[in-house]
Parts: sequence; structure tokens; C-alpha cells
Amino acid sequence: SRYDYLSPETIVRVLAAMRTSPAFDAWYAALPVSGVDGTLETRMRGTAAFGNVHAKTGSLANVRSLSGYASTTDGHQLVFSVICNNFTAAPSQVLAVEDSIAARLASLRLR
Repeated sequence: SRYDYLSPETIVRVLAAMRTSPAFDAWYAALPVSGVDGTLETRMRGTAAFGNVHAKTGSLANVRSLSGYASTTDGHQLVFSVICNNFTAAPSQVLAVEDSIAARLASLRLR
């Protein structure tokens, strides 16, 4: 939001609540997959996130976001939200940080 009406915490709460919804399978299937399709088709290839992150991107002037689910190497599904506001770096650098965070989450082993 241009006015910071949504926090990453709020988005994570919605994403977590959706996991218990009867509509979750359709919801999850509608999200772009890292390195495969949609707005994530060219992102996170060659990383642990490839094919393991289902997420929604967002962008406005000086705002980029990535929120969704990351599957860890041992099969846990994590919920995450990254929102970068008022950045002064190049947008490509911001996307690289988002991708790095998602890749790190996907590379975790929680067991």
C-alpha cells in the first residue's frame, strides 16, 4: 500500500490462516512458482528456492514486496513476507535481496 496500511505481519497472518481454509489448494496453486511461472518465472533459478517458493510479488514506486510460502529442504512449509519501502538502491538490487531471503528460507533444514 502506498500508505503502509499492511504490515508484513498482517500479510503473514492472512497467509497462515489460508492454510486452514478449504480453499487453500486453489489459493496455493494460483500463486506464481519461483523459476517456473508468472512474475517469478525468471527469479530464483539455480537456488534452493527454485520451484519451492509460491509467492505473490508487488510493486509501486519505491516499493517491492514478496509474500508467500517457502518449502524447506526437509518439507516444512514456511510463511513469509518481505516488504521494502522507500529504498534508494536500484530495484534489481531489492529484488535480489528478496530472492536471497526466499532462497535462504528454502534451504533451511528444520528437523
